[in-house]
Formats: sequence, C-alpha cells, structure tokens
Amino acid sequence: MGLIIKAKCNHCSFAGQSLLFGGGFSNFTEHCGFPVLDRKNSTILAENILAREDVKRDNPDSFFYDEESMSRKNLQHDEASIEWCNYRLFNDGYFCPKCHQFTLGFLMEGFYD
Repeated sequence: MGLIIKAKCNHCSFAGQSLLFGGGFSNFTEHCGFPVLDRKNSTILAENILAREDVKRDNPDSFFYDEESMSRKNLQHDEASIEWCNYRLFNDGYFCPKCHQFTLGFLMEGFYD
C-alpha cells in the first residue's frame, strides 16, 4: 500500500500537488513513486525512484529529494515523518522551488492501493 503525500514549505507557504509515494499492490515490485524537483518548471512531481537513471537521463533538470543537494540533514528531525520500505522523507529541511530555502517538508495525506 502506497501513501499520498504533499510538499509544504514552512517559510513561504508553498504547497505542491498531492503525490503518490511508494507503490500500490499491483506495481510495488517495479515502481516506487518518490518526489522529484523539476528545476526547469519549478514543480514537484513523483517519479519512479527504482528507475532513477532513466528519469535523470530523460530529464536532466530532475532532482530526487533524497539527493544531497536537495536537503540539509542538519535541519531535519531524527525521525522520518514518512517511510515506505527503505525510502524516507522528513517534514522539514528540503529545498523549496518557490522561495529557494531549505524549509520544505513532506506530509502524509492518506493511502492508496
């Protein structure tokens, strides 16, 4: 069962669209949705982190939010706010596409299957 998440900035009140994080019952072995910043369009999308190389090759302006340049670990709490298998997200410390501060976090909205 996957999760429905949303990005929200604690500084400028940017709120992204709802995203599918993880995988559903029918595709969890080959698909894991994970938030990605599309720098060219300043949007946050969900892409398949299991196909990271393909996603980066097809769109070099895409940056997965687990990349070192996308977060400041010292600004994040010790405990992840969202987890799916080995993938974790925190509710603070990520790069915001609107204000360009590391004040973005991810919140869970619900589940999907």
